[in-house]
Amino acid sequence: KGYPSLYCFSLYMPSRYEGPLMKSQLENNAGIFACDGYDVFAAENDTLGTTKDGVTVKAVLIPKINVGVSQDGTAGNAKLFMAVWDKIIAGGRFRNYDWTIKVDPD
Repeated sequence: KGYPSLYCFSLYMPSRYEGPLMKSQLENNAGIFACDGYDVFAAENDTLGTTKDGVTVKAVLIPKINVGVSQDGTAGNAKLFMAVWDKIIAGGRFRNYDWTIKVDPD
């Protein structure tokens, strides 16, 4: 799509508000779906839909990891994102792009 090329990824919870939000973004080619390459990650099976090019977009499964609260009162989700990065590195797709960008669904 352009230079520099962008590989974008999102971690989302399909059964929460993020699921319908991601599906809407896919339908409108918005958010990460406007990037040169993308992956979506979730701790449960989910199919977001089909791109305008006919590609089915499914979540890459990560292990279910309990998210607590850190000492400063924010989400203690470091291990969750470490699991995502493990999948990204193992998949290797990010190497085909100039930049890797983590995008929140909202």
